[in-house]
Amino acid sequence: MRKIIQFLSVSIFIIVQFSCNSSSDKKEKVKEIQIPLEEIIDENKKEIFGLLNQAIFNNSSDLFPDSTTLTSLVKQLYSSEKALWCDTSILNSTAINFLKIVTDASFYGLDSNLYNLQELKNLNDTLLRVPGNKTLLAKAEWEFSKSSISFFTHLKYGFINHDISDSLYYQLKVDSLKQEDVEQIIKSIENNELPSGIESLEPSFYEYKNLINSWKIFLQNRTISSTRIDVESLKVDSFDTYIKTKEALILYGYLDTNLVKTDSGWIAVLKQFQLDHGLKEDGRVGGASAHALSRSNEDRWLSVMSSLETLKWKKREAKFLIYANIPSYTLKVVENNEIKEQYKTIVGRTITRTPVFEAKMTYLIVNPYWHIPNSISSKEILPKLKKDSTHASKKGYKILDKNKKVVDPKMINWSKVTQSSFNYKISQVRSGGTALGKVKFIFANKHSIYFHDTPSKKLFKNDIRAYSHGCVRVQNPLNLAAYILHKQDSTMTIDSVINSAKTGVQKRFDIVEEIKVNISYHSAEGTNDGRMKFYRDIYRKETDLKNEIKKIVQENQYRTNQ
Repeated sequence: MRKIIQFLSVSIFIIVQFSCNSSSDKKEKVKEIQIPLEEIIDENKKEIFGLLNQAIFNNSSDLFPDSTTLTSLVKQLYSSEKALWCDTSILNSTAINFLKIVTDASFYGLDSNLYNLQELKNLNDTLLRVPGNKTLLAKAEWEFSKSSISFFTHLKYGFINHDISDSLYYQLKVDSLKQEDVEQIIKSIENNELPSGIESLEPSFYEYKNLINSWKIFLQNRTISSTRIDVESLKVDSFDTYIKTKEALILYGYLDTNLVKTDSGWIAVLKQFQLDHGLKEDGRVGGASAHALSRSNEDRWLSVMSSLETLKWKKREAKFLIYANIPSYTLKVVENNEIKEQYKTIVGRTITRTPVFEAKMTYLIVNPYWHIPNSISSKEILPKLKKDSTHASKKGYKILDKNKKVVDPKMINWSKVTQSSFNYKISQVRSGGTALGKVKFIFANKHSIYFHDTPSKKLFKNDIRAYSHGCVRVQNPLNLAAYILHKQDSTMTIDSVINSAKTGVQKRFDIVEEIKVNISYHSAEGTNDGRMKFYRDIYRKETDLKNEIKKIVQENQYRTNQ
C-alpha cells in the first residue's frame, strides 16, 4: 500500500475564543475549514517545481550533475511551473505508466537502457518507502523529464544521428524535438495520455505501423539472444541439416517442441518460416533457407532496430506512392497509406546496386527503345561485337558514332576498339523486343534509374533476385501501367494497355497524377495481419548501422550495471 502523508486529508482547525465579562461564560467554539485536495496537490506541485528550478534551471545546486544535457528542453516541459510526475508525496500514475512504457521500450525498436530505466525504478521504490521527500521528488521530476525527452525524441526522429549523404556519421541523438512536439508531450503527460502522445509522434507511414505492431507480437514468446544454430544446405548433409533445422526453429521460437514429433507438424512450421523470410515455402532447406536459419534472434532484432530507425529519418507521405523495398524484392502501390497493389521485383546486383532515393513519376513509355549506358556498351556489348560482327543486327542495335551519325557495325574494326577508346552510342530500337520489355516508368533522378519490364520472366521465380544493372524490373508491369493510367483516364484499362503494347509502336503517356516514387532499403517488415518478415541484407547496407546500434546499446547497458 502506498503511504500517503497527512496533508492529503488536511483539515485546519481554527480555534476561535469568545469571552464574556464572566469567566464562567467562556466558551470555545471550533470552526472547521477544509482546503480542497486539488489546491493542496497544486501547491505541492509548485513547491517541488521550485526546488527543481533552483537546483537545475538556475544552476545553483550540485544535486543533478548531468543537468546540462537536456536542460533547455526539460525546462520547456514546465511552462505551468508545476511538477509533472508527482502529485503529492510519491510518483503519480503518469510516471508509473511511463515507467512501464520504458520497460517495454523494445516494443518500439528502442532499448530501455537508453532511458536510465534502473534509476527510474530506484526512485519509485525509494519514494514508496520514504514518501514526501521533496528533494527526492525534485530529483524524480528531473530524471523522468529527461528520460521522456529522450524517449519521445527517439520515437519520432530516431536515436542515431546520420548524414544525409549516407556517410557513416553516427552518434546518439538528443535535442531534436520541435516546439509542437514539446507541446504534444506536455499535453500527454498532464492528461495522463501517454499512448496517444506516442501515436501522435510516431511516423504514420503504413510500413512503420505494420512493423511496430508485428514486432510486438513477435516478441511475446521469444527471447532475444545472440545464440544461433549453424545450418547448412541439405546438399551438404541432409540428415544433419534437418536435425539442426528443427533445433534452430525451436531456439528462435518458431517451433513448439510438441510439433517436432511429426514430420508434417515441423515441416509446416518450416514452410511458414520460409514465407516469413521472403523465401519459397517448399519445406526444403536450400542455401537461402540455411542462411535464414543460421541467423540469431539478436540479428533479427538488429534488423528491426535498423529498419525502424531509418523509417524515421525521412517522411514518406503521399496520396499516391509507389514504394519499392530493395531487400524484399517487392514494389507496392500505396494510396492514402493503404497497399492497393503489390508486384515482385528484380533489383541491382551487388556490383551495380539499386540506389535509395525518392522522385516524382512523370511519364511511362509502352514499347520503349533502350538507350544503352556506356558502362554496359563498353563492358558487356563490346566483347560480343568483337566475337560476332552480326551481333548488332541480331539484337536490333542502332550504333551512332561520336558525331551522332548512324554507322554500319560491320564496317567497324571492333578488334581495335577497347573499353577506354569506346566512343559509340548504342540503342536497341526493336520496339517491344528490347531488354526493357513492353514498358518503362520514368521518374527523373541523378542515378538514371527507372522501373521496366523484362524478357527474363523466369528470374521472378527465384528467392534472391539481384540481377539488374541497377534499374528495377517489375513483374506484370502492364498491370501497373494500367493501374496508374486508369487513375487519370477511366477509359485506360488493362486491355487497352495490352493492345497498345501489341502494336509494337513506341508510345509515351504523360502522368498527370501526383505520383511519388520511393526506393528504400529495409531488411525487416511487418504485415497487416501481424507477421514479421525478415530479408537478407543483400548489399550489407545495414551492417554499419547495426554495429553502431549494438555498440550504443551495449555501452548504455554497461553504464547501467556500474
